[in-house]
Amino acid sequence: MNAHSFQPSVLLSRPLTELSTHLVVVALIASVALGAAAEAADLQPVAKAQVVGVFTGEYVNGTPVYRLPQVIVVANREVERARLERQKQLTRAEQARAKAAARPPA
Repeated sequence: MNAHSFQPSVLLSRPLTELSTHLVVVALIASVALGAAAEAADLQPVAKAQVVGVFTGEYVNGTPVYRLPQVIVVANREVERARLERQKQLTRAEQARAKAAARPPA
């Protein structure tokens, strides 16, 4: 191994393109190693998920029917009304622009 390759003066005396090439090679090797590690992590066995549905004993078109747990949704009606009003305004504005664009030039 060359003992001079680790000295700063030797590194600074090399052309910039040679140093950037080395940096690109190091970055590529690091990214391949990280990608392989991530892939290996994805291949690890995953704990089995709990079954949250309860079979009702019924079939529809040959497919079993499951009863799922209750879902509670909380919303503010004022926020929803404001969102719907904004959508209406945008629709009216788009219609007005389309109507104006469809008119023949004067």
